Amino acid sequence: MKLNLSLLLFTIYVIVLLLDIGITLGQNNNNNQQLPINLLKFSSAIPQEFQQHFSVRVLARIPNARQIYLHEDKSTNRGYLFVASPGTGQINVLQLDLAGNFTVISSNTLFSTLSNSNGVTYDSENDQLYIGEIDRILKVNNALDSIKKGNFNLNFTSIKNYPADKHHGYKYIKIHKNRMYIPQGAPCNICLIQGLYGTITSFDLKNTSSEIKVEATGVRNSVGFDFDPLDENKLWFTDNGRDMLGDLQPGDELNVLDLSQQQNTAAIVPHYGFPYCHANQIPDPEFNPQKNCSGYRTPEFVLEAHTAALGMIFYRGSSKSKWPSYLQSNRTVFIAEHGSWNRNPPFGYRITTVLNVDNKTQSQYISFLEGWKYEDGTYWGRPVDLQQASSGELIISDDYSGTIYIVEYSNSNVKRDSNLSNVLCLNFFLIVLVILSIIG
Repeated sequence: MKLNLSLLLFTIYVIVLLLDIGITLGQNNNNNQQLPINLLKFSSAIPQEFQQHFSVRVLARIPNARQIYLHEDKSTNRGYLFVASPGTGQINVLQLDLAGNFTVISSNTLFSTLSNSNGVTYDSENDQLYIGEIDRILKVNNALDSIKKGNFNLNFTSIKNYPADKHHGYKYIKIHKNRMYIPQGAPCNICLIQGLYGTITSFDLKNTSSEIKVEATGVRNSVGFDFDPLDENKLWFTDNGRDMLGDLQPGDELNVLDLSQQQNTAAIVPHYGFPYCHANQIPDPEFNPQKNCSGYRTPEFVLEAHTAALGMIFYRGSSKSKWPSYLQSNRTVFIAEHGSWNRNPPFGYRITTVLNVDNKTQSQYISFLEGWKYEDGTYWGRPVDLQQASSGELIISDDYSGTIYIVEYSNSNVKRDSNLSNVLCLNFFLIVLVILSIIG
C-alpha cells in the first residue's frame, strides 16, 4: 500500500513538475530561457534599509521593449502599461491589477506592422494614444475605451512629420500643456546641424497643422526627459555625448531647459553646445579649434562617459509609497543607462540616481540598480526607460532581453523571475510528501 501511495505521489510530482516547466517557458516564450535576474542587485551606495525591503522581479517579457507609459485607472484599480518596440514594429499594452501586487491580467498587441515605433504616450483627458515613429507621429482616438471593450484592432492617423534619418532618429515623446515634446537627434556622431536636427521640439496638439517649434538646439541625442514636478516650466533631459574622444570623455549629460523663457517668440533658442562643445566644456577638436565654449548652456550634471543615458524620471512621492526618506520626493532623478558600445572596458548597463538635484554641492550621482553586465564585460540586458506607479513601484524596460521589470516593496530582497519561486515551493512540498509516504 505504501509503495502504491509513493508511486502515485511520485507520478503526481512528475506531472506537476512538467506543467511547471511548461508554465515557466510559456511565460518566457519571447526568449525561451530563464533570465539571470538574481544577478541584479542594488548598488553598495544604496543604504541597507532600502536593500532589505525592496526586490526586483520580471513583470513581463516583450521583445525590444523601449519607451513605456503607465496609465492608472483609479476607478477600477487597473493599470495600463503601453510598451513601444521599434525592432518589432509593435505597440503592446499590459493590463495590471494595481490592487493585486501588479499582477499582469492580460497582454495584448495593438499594432504589429509599424516602422521603428520607439515612442508611446497617452492622453487620459482625451483618451488618445500617441506613437512616435522615426519620421512621423501617430494618433489613436478612443484608445482606452476600445481596449476596455476588448477591441484591440485600433486605427491611427498621422499628425506630424519628422526627418526620416535612422541615425539617432528614434522618437521619445511626452505631452505637456497640450503640446507634444520630441527630441530630434543629430544624424551623425559629430557634424554640423541645421533645421530640426540636434534639437528638442514641440508642437500644438490642438492645432497639429501648426509649425514645429524648436525649444532647444545643440542637443546631440536625447532619448529621455521629464518635466520638473515642482516647476512645470522646466524640462530635464539626458543627452548622449559624442564618441571617439577617448573612453573617459566626454560625459553624458543631464540638462535642464526653462520653457518659460521660450514663450516669447523672439526669444533666443538656448544652445547646449553640440557639435562645438561637450560636457565639462570640452571643445570639439574638429569643429571648435579656437577652444571657445562661452555662450553655450552647460549640463546640470555630467554623467559617466558613453553610458548611453536614455530614459529619466523624477521620483514623485506618494502617501502610499514605502520608499525610504533618503530618496527625496520630487528632487531625486532616476536614469536608465543603456550601456556603452565601444568604451573599454564596457560601462553602464544600470539604473543610476541623482539625489538632491537642486544642490550641486550636496547632490550625489550614484549607481542604483546594477547587474545586467557580466564581469567579463558582456551583458544580458540593457535598461531603456522608466515609469513610477503612484504607490511607488519603479517599472523598467529592457530592449536587449525584451523584459519589463518592477522594483517593489518586499519583505526580502530576493530577485525572482515570474512564477519561479512558486514552482520551487510546490516541488519541495511534493518531494516532502513522497519521502513521508515512503518512510511512513
